[in-house]
Amino acid sequence: MRALIVAIIGELGAVDDRDAFLPRTHVDSPVEGKEYRIFEPQWKQVILLWLGNEDVAHEKKEEFILALVNFNDGCGKWNFDKADRGFYEYRAYFLAAAGINEFKTCSLADAIVKQLVKWGFGYFNEEKHEWHTFLYPISAGARETLPQTDLLLAIQELSLLLRSPYCPEDIRIGAASSLGEIDPGNEQAIAALVGVLETTQNENSCSLAAESLGKIGLGNEMAIAALVGVIETSKDENIRKWAAFSLGKIGLGNEKAIAALVGVIETSKDEKTRRLAASSLREIDSGNEKAIAELVRIFKTTKDRLTRSQAAYSLRTIGQGNEKAIAALVGVIESTQDEDTRRLAAYSLGKIGLGNEMAIAALVGVIESTQDEDTR
Repeated sequence: MRALIVAIIGELGAVDDRDAFLPRTHVDSPVEGKEYRIFEPQWKQVILLWLGNEDVAHEKKEEFILALVNFNDGCGKWNFDKADRGFYEYRAYFLAAAGINEFKTCSLADAIVKQLVKWGFGYFNEEKHEWHTFLYPISAGARETLPQTDLLLAIQELSLLLRSPYCPEDIRIGAASSLGEIDPGNEQAIAALVGVLETTQNENSCSLAAESLGKIGLGNEMAIAALVGVIETSKDENIRKWAAFSLGKIGLGNEKAIAALVGVIETSKDEKTRRLAASSLREIDSGNEKAIAELVRIFKTTKDRLTRSQAAYSLRTIGQGNEKAIAALVGVIESTQDEDTRRLAAYSLGKIGLGNEMAIAALVGVIESTQDEDTR
């Protein structure tokens, strides 16, 4: 496929004219007999490679980017608060934003990325003294384009946005999330989200910040500590759920994260929260004795089948070859009268007890003693 695109690029490079993508004679209405390939998804990669082709003159690329930025779709004047140009004009601009990632020396690069961030997250209106945003399709399109544009410029602009004293909480969360996604582990993005967690009184903002940290804060001590703090202090189960979920994504092998998740399982009265914590334990550590002991305890004591199933599943994942886990499951099989529990224990034992004599003996005993065909 790439060879085909390169071949096409060779031809277009020889032509050395952007007219193949956007008619040079376009003013504010379609040019009869000309194709507008800038709006055809299958041509996007070709256009980007053309912009990155060193055989195409710098001036030709500049002209093309300028034409995209100033494209007029002829759909009337757009001077509304929430939309400042037409539908196809935004699409052309987003293509220009992606194009400058290939055409690094474009003179319009700074202005394009600034505009992209403005559309994506809004800006502070000095006259009205309020934060101004654009229609959702516009902001969503701009945010989706950010990872495709010049990343150094995007990081710079998002960092400036996060430092704005006027930036609202929800916008700050969105900007920090975008910054963390295009620059994994970015300390400023993580600090912004941690700041929201530590200061907000808004449940939705806190949940969003916790969720975002789970996407961008892998292994980051500050992010892990903030999520642990939320779990230990929040009385809101929805927030605790998101914090527990995010810990499972970023707290790999972290003792504090493991202890916090065990604490959730021990103290929460919400079965969904306990299940999520059990699942997160599976994600962040294999063979941790404390985690295994807590999962075994849940499995043996909880009355909620879904929670018990999640504990069993987590045990199967992190308890491979662990003697204590095997012994605990054998004990469950030998002591419980509940066939559903015995089935789960037997299945889990089969996954973690490879070659273990005690496990084999327990399973043989189940086959010999149970009358339940499903369990056998």
